[in-house]
Amino acid sequence: MPEGESFNGPTDVVWDSQGNIYVADGVARTRIAKYDSEGRFITNFAAPGAANISGMQIDAQNNLYVADYGNQRIVVVNSQNGQQIREMRGFGSPMAICISPAPNQFLYVSNSNPPDNLEVGGEIYKVRLDGTIVGRFGTVGKRVGQFGTVNAIDCRVENDLLVGEVGNWRVQRVTLR
Repeated sequence: MPEGESFNGPTDVVWDSQGNIYVADGVARTRIAKYDSEGRFITNFAAPGAANISGMQIDAQNNLYVADYGNQRIVVVNSQNGQQIREMRGFGSPMAICISPAPNQFLYVSNSNPPDNLEVGGEIYKVRLDGTIVGRFGTVGKRVGQFGTVNAIDCRVENDLLVGEVGNWRVQRVTLR
C-alpha cells in the first residue's frame, strides 16, 4: 500500500502468470491493490461501481475476474491497467469464484445466500469465460449436495470441486459428470 494506507477488510488474494499479486480490499474500500512478485506496491484500482468484492480469479490471459457480491455481478478487468473488459450477470449474488485450469477453462460461481437466510440461493454455476452459463447444480440447505453460504471454491482438478460453506461450517467435495 502507499505510505500511510492500510487494508480495511481484505477478502481475497490471487497471482498472475508474471507473479504479480492482487489483493481485494473488498469490504469497506472495494479496491484491488496490485504488487509485483517481490511485494512492492504498484497501484490500486477498482472494478467500476463495485459494492463488495468477495472473490477474484485470474484466467490464462491474465484477465482478472472480480466477484461483486453487492451488485450481483462478475466484472472482468484488464489486470495491467484496471480497465473493465466486460460484466457478467445472471448468477445471483456471487461470493466465491474459481477458474479451472487451461486449456478448457470454466468459471464456477456461487450464488451465495446471506448466512442468516437458508431460503434463497445456494446454486453453483458453471460458466464459459465469455459469461455463457452452461450448467448449474445445488440448492440451498444443509444436506449433502446442498449449500449454505458458499465462500470458497477450489477447482484445480478437472470435474472435481471443493466447496467451502461458512453457513454450514463444512467443505464438500463435488464430482461433476
